[in-house]
Amino acid sequence: MECTLYALNNSVNAITVYNPSPMPSSQEIKEFPWDKVDWLIVNEGEAEDLYKVLSRHGSSFGESPSEILLLLSTQPALATTNIICTLGKDGVVAFIPAFHRQKQEHNHNTPNFIRLPAAVLQGTIRDTTGAGDCFTGYLVQGLMGFGPQATPGHGIRESDIVSILMTCVQAAGMCVERPGTIDSIPTIFEVRTRLISQ
Repeated sequence: MECTLYALNNSVNAITVYNPSPMPSSQEIKEFPWDKVDWLIVNEGEAEDLYKVLSRHGSSFGESPSEILLLLSTQPALATTNIICTLGKDGVVAFIPAFHRQKQEHNHNTPNFIRLPAAVLQGTIRDTTGAGDCFTGYLVQGLMGFGPQATPGHGIRESDIVSILMTCVQAAGMCVERPGTIDSIPTIFEVRTRLISQ
């Protein structure tokens, strides 16, 4: 955690991506500089845990992933943070404030998200260990392709985010078809070939 905090507190004009895995303690979550995170990547359980601590809700509740994501996005500390929530076999849901808050204001606060299904597998699930890291790596690579100053609404369109997420979901899906962690991560060529074939 010390290295993460150092990087966040000393980054100047950098786009920051944070995946809180393993999940920090409740105290670390409360003290974390969330306003310095541009992109937050969580799974469903992490999203719920973060919301419980940041909102001081504390107990379990039965909201859907989209509802949890919306609740998380309403936390003042995450007001401008792009939040990506991976859902395993159910795909991914994303809330991008530059695109979705604007739509909420025009649609009487109807939540808007990017929702994508999980990848169609060409085999069985062999190992899920590296899937989250694979997804995160492909997200960072996709964002880097737009340059260091690009942000949603300024050089990155909503359709670009959808395209990046489609690649991430496909890569993570291919990752679980293989055993191991680093060795299971597919190349971009393999991912693009699979996407084209569908």
